[in-house]
Amino acid sequence: MIWSSKWGDKIDWLEGLAQEGTILKPYREKPVLKPYLAFYWQAFNELVKENGINFTDMKAYIELFNIKDKDFFVTVIKALEFEWVRLKNV
Repeated sequence: MIWSSKWGDKIDWLEGLAQEGTILKPYREKPVLKPYLAFYWQAFNELVKENGINFTDMKAYIELFNIKDKDFFVTVIKALEFEWVRLKNV
């Protein structure tokens, strides 16, 4: 999340440079997300708004994707939100 908050809006530029043969340090340091975590990262990015995550939206997401382990899902998303708020206020 730290890398994304700093470089995420520049990823297209960094990838373009890399394709041309210029690989900058931020591109080399881009973290690789484990495949089993991609769903949670995507969910977080779809749910988060400027003021955080609304529980009504999270409930709708859980129902839409038929998430079985609701407690785990909420715990992961809220942990990501906590870190997002912390980084936003730095």
